[in-house]
Amino acid sequence: MRDRKNGVCTAGGLWLLAAGLVTTVLAMPAAAEAASTVTEFAGGVTPGFTANRSPQSITAGPDGNLWFTETNNPGAIARLSSSDGTVTEFTGGVTPGFTANREPDSVTTGPDGNMWFVENNDPGAVARLDLSNGTVTEFTGGVTPGLTANRGPARITTGPDGNLWFSELSNPGGVGRLNVAAGTVTEFTGGVTPGFTADRSPLSITTGPDGDIWFTEPQGPGAIARLSLGSGTVTEFTGGVTPGFTVNRSPRAITAGADGNVWFTEANDPGAIARLSLSDGTVTEFTGGVTPGFAANRTPLAITTGPDSNIWFAGVASPGSLGRLNPDGTVTEFTGGVTPGFTAGRFPNSIAPGPDGNLWFNEQTNPGAAAKITVGPKVVTDAATGVGETSATVAGKVTPNGQSTSYDFDYGTTTSYGSQTAAVDAGSGLSAVSVSAPLSSLAANTTYHYRLEATNGSDTSLGPDATFTTGPTATITSGPADGSFTKDSTPTFTFDSSASGSTFACGIDGARAACTSPFTASLPGGAALVDGSHTFAVVATGPGGGMSDPKTRTFTVDTRKPTLKIKGKRRIKTRESKTRVRFKLKLTEPVTLRCKLDRSRPKACTARYRTPKLKPGKHKLRVTATDRAANKTTKIEKFKIVRSGG
Repeated sequence: MRDRKNGVCTAGGLWLLAAGLVTTVLAMPAAAEAASTVTEFAGGVTPGFTANRSPQSITAGPDGNLWFTETNNPGAIARLSSSDGTVTEFTGGVTPGFTANREPDSVTTGPDGNMWFVENNDPGAVARLDLSNGTVTEFTGGVTPGLTANRGPARITTGPDGNLWFSELSNPGGVGRLNVAAGTVTEFTGGVTPGFTADRSPLSITTGPDGDIWFTEPQGPGAIARLSLGSGTVTEFTGGVTPGFTVNRSPRAITAGADGNVWFTEANDPGAIARLSLSDGTVTEFTGGVTPGFAANRTPLAITTGPDSNIWFAGVASPGSLGRLNPDGTVTEFTGGVTPGFTAGRFPNSIAPGPDGNLWFNEQTNPGAAAKITVGPKVVTDAATGVGETSATVAGKVTPNGQSTSYDFDYGTTTSYGSQTAAVDAGSGLSAVSVSAPLSSLAANTTYHYRLEATNGSDTSLGPDATFTTGPTATITSGPADGSFTKDSTPTFTFDSSASGSTFACGIDGARAACTSPFTASLPGGAALVDGSHTFAVVATGPGGGMSDPKTRTFTVDTRKPTLKIKGKRRIKTRESKTRVRFKLKLTEPVTLRCKLDRSRPKACTARYRTPKLKPGKHKLRVTATDRAANKTTKIEKFKIVRSGG
């Protein structure tokens, strides 16, 4: 049996690689691995799963099950039930409409909710397995309009345009689009389509983060290519030409990353995982034997974005491994014969996220198996909210991936963090859970780093670093003091901030609007403040977006003069040569009093005023009352002391 993608199959079922690729490598000493475990569903053991069928491609179906291809004759499409772990095979020559010995290869969920796959053997076909009745419809090369015979359809994906897209491996190489509604094919052919080099053996295919179709070209110097859905032209990023992209590395599998870039594998030794930046068109390679944790010569052939949002890949070279590229640029390997449940030497060659929060892969070597590995939670660090002068709320999302998960936030003034919130349960579901934590006792006008951290039984996942800057300290520098009284019905306040470049919002009695210093207080429309209590408030927002705590001054406007009445006798009789006279000063509000008698200087006095000893004659009392707003009222009382006989 042939394999136009990887080479030929030995009698023992181990796929040897085509010229230029390594066949096997010796296992390197295993580094300490995370707590992830593998469960294998092996051919000949799992109910319904025929042994020695060479599982080739795996994906999650729309029905919540796992679907994979079996390439060995007579060929089959298989469903692994997520509920009971049994397999149902739809076999070539048995399933209605499904031709035997066509080597079904790649499988995907179509835009119509059915399973679609390619048949690699001549004349080549794209086929649909109808999930409603279990029958197959083949769109065959040389028969289906637009589909050339013997082009070796190799991989298939659903495009953002609602069509099926597939690679054509045989020379001159091509990419095909199957219109699901019309049942017709449009081919974009190497050497014909603008920008598309002939004889590059297009292999893996996917929808990119930019909405275009991306594929790999393993032959020649190796390339990653983009087919523009808008123009129908191809742009190739070629090894040895594109900055950072090593020539002759045989790029094989491709996927869209959670970071908005395109990721691919380089199968030729020493093997690498590579990122093509869509922002600048450069490549960064994470190379086996160089990247920490990544053993050389692992022959990575499959790649995907995992349920934890990390890049995962499968290395087929013995003993077989799965690799996870961590956010810090290191690799964690899960090795056959070392990771619990993972049999050595099984040639893991396809990998995809499952509907159960696990990562699924195929093991092609006899007896063949579908397998899953548990992964850590998915974490997303969201923007902080409610950022104040000394407090903020940090937030994010946690997807537990089916395992009991807890989370916390690391925070501090550097990326070393240093502080941590209390651990909180995030459950064990498959959906993202929005989480948050309040932070307090922070320093004003200071930039803080934070990240979300979540842990389940398989691993601890760290969200990306994020920052916020606490608000500055606002200061009211002039204006009526807190608790004071003023007769100014349009008082002016000045204020400042501890952060240069701050903006301000201020107002009277609740409503605040953008303002600058100085600020004259008034009612809406500019009217003067009415008598009574009022509160001025100002908030500063620093350049980093953090707000200060509100600074306030509560004051009372009083524009009315105090009421003053002098009560006492105007004619006083006495037998003495001198006598004192008593007056009662009646007031309606707290005031300060000053009393002036005749030609004496004014002195502080009280509401019960008694004169010094006075001689008989005419006298005059002048009383001035000053309230808390400095409003003044003055009253004069004239009186006469008369000497009586006796």
